[in-house]
Amino acid sequence: MWKVNTSNASKLAEFRKYLGEVEATPHDLEEPDADLYTVIQYKASQFEGVIVDDTSLEIDGVAAGVNIRWLLETLDQHIGKRAEFTCLLGICRGDQVSIFEGRTRGHIVAPCGDSFGFNNSFLPEGAERTFGEEIPDALNPRKLAIDALLAERPAKVLPSLKTWDGKFQSS
Repeated sequence: MWKVNTSNASKLAEFRKYLGEVEATPHDLEEPDADLYTVIQYKASQFEGVIVDDTSLEIDGVAAGVNIRWLLETLDQHIGKRAEFTCLLGICRGDQVSIFEGRTRGHIVAPCGDSFGFNNSFLPEGAERTFGEEIPDALNPRKLAIDALLAERPAKVLPSLKTWDGKFQSS
């Protein structure tokens, strides 16, 4: 059985859809104010054998990335801009963190749908519906990252990072 660290019911449902039986370990973690790989490396290092995830949204010309949650209210200012939705999964095994990646390109549109985060404003390339309306498996960054996990195809393997001496993201 897989263990996943999340307190988000929607994410947990998604993990169960793709992984089957999943045990949730809902521990809120501080996140380093760093690049997306360092964030997932640190978060995964706080557990042994537990999947952690983090998402980011890169928008052309906008310093968003892992800090997108603090910019959600300003997404309407970026309608029409290209964006890339990334989901990273990390799992610490011993002194190494394996990082699995799923990415989907698209652009920012007026919100449409009934979802959370930036899903309502993200329209994948070639799609007619936002992720707030529908997330097809073939375009779902979390599903793509889970596929890489199941195939044991990490995008990166980094050393464990149990402590962080830098700043943490704002709460």
